[in-house]
Amino acid sequence: MKDIALPSHLFMQSTEDTPVDFDTALAHAGQARRNGNQVISGALYIERELEHVIGLYLYPSPPITEQQRFVAAHILGADFLTFAAKKRLVLTIVNEKGLLEGKAKATFEEELGKVMLYRNAFSHGDVIEKGGSTYLKYFRGGPQEQELTDEYFDRIVATVRSVEKQIEAIKRAVMPPT
Repeated sequence: MKDIALPSHLFMQSTEDTPVDFDTALAHAGQARRNGNQVISGALYIERELEHVIGLYLYPSPPITEQQRFVAAHILGADFLTFAAKKRLVLTIVNEKGLLEGKAKATFEEELGKVMLYRNAFSHGDVIEKGGSTYLKYFRGGPQEQELTDEYFDRIVATVRSVEKQIEAIKRAVMPPT
């Protein structure tokens, strides 16, 4: 498969006191976009895993039926069933089955929200180079700005991995015994 190139913006904020080097800004923006694509892909992975939990809950026993395929393709995979709606459904399953309680449940819910936030910020935000640093500007209840540092990306990775681990435990709990 070939690489494709499409136009994109390069935003820079430069002043006499804090000039921005074009080549550095270009390199930083490229790395930020590559990392952003990983964030978006990771969030999509989590969303598909939420769909899997819902599917296991609705249809716990094999074999896969025509109805299951329909639900997976036309409901769980449809664009009208948002990440937020899938999150609510999974949290309802978690609550009704008592799969997580207390701090573990609160942490899972909070981290799922962060995964959605990260995905939305990188999907809709702008990467900006200013003052020798790279920032992500996005809107969440108002304009937001996040410096893109290694530590920030480490937090994102840790959050996605934590959610992935919790979802795996939930899937095992929802699956019928074999």
